[in-house]
Amino acid sequence: MSECNNEFYNRLQEIQNQNPHDDYVLEGNMASWKDILLIYAVKQTGGVYKQEVVTMDNAKRMALKQIFWDMNSLTFVVNEEIVIEQGTNKLEAPKEVTKRVLRVTINSKTAEQMK
Repeated sequence: MSECNNEFYNRLQEIQNQNPHDDYVLEGNMASWKDILLIYAVKQTGGVYKQEVVTMDNAKRMALKQIFWDMNSLTFVVNEEIVIEQGTNKLEAPKEVTKRVLRVTINSKTAEQMK
């Protein structure tokens, strides 16, 4: 689980590093680990290749990672947007500024959607 989480956050960081921006907006949530593990258990214990799910080996780790990425994806876009910036003090009036805004969306699926 921590390996998947680290890969996910590293991918978020990579997107930020590779796309110059002034502001950053992150929307959405990761799929719950409860749902990910449920799909993993059902997939591993059913069908032709029935396996126990209590232990973890490299093949099971890769299967879990695949399910994680099937249930979580990232999309992003960089747009120029006009934003209102407040002054730094009471005397300075708000002003319109054009900024490059990186919008990253976490697209997740539930266990129900993965059926």
